Amino acid sequence: MTPVLVPVEEVDKVWPLVADSFVKCLEKTPSYFSAGEAWQQCRSGSALLIVIHDEERVLCSSLWRFEPVCGRNAFNCILWTGERTNEWFELFVQFVTDVAKLGGADVLTGTGRIGLVHRLKTKFKGLKIARASYLVEI
Repeated sequence: MTPVLVPVEEVDKVWPLVADSFVKCLEKTPSYFSAGEAWQQCRSGSALLIVIHDEERVLCSSLWRFEPVCGRNAFNCILWTGERTNEWFELFVQFVTDVAKLGGADVLTGTGRIGLVHRLKTKFKGLKIARASYLVEI
């Protein structure tokens, strides 16, 4: 398993390998942006694309931004997809933690499906839910 922080100049080469998973993720858990907007952010360098691959295919793809969150310097996960999670989750956590520290972040943050809480709590004993998003049909 190899984690990669995709350089901006390589985003267009890698994007076709992750686009479908991002589209499906956003269909399942809608957010405040589209997959196309995420692509634009990666191409401009305003978001970072991190992938993990096994030499044959991408198993994990995620988008991150350095930004203030809840008054902290955060490395904020804005999109994350993957399969065979048990094979790479520990590596992923260590890699994004290292990248976060290099960028001056003191917390990792993210918004996602409620079901992620259970998995995240197994790795992050001090996990706190700082905010929740709600959707009401009108």
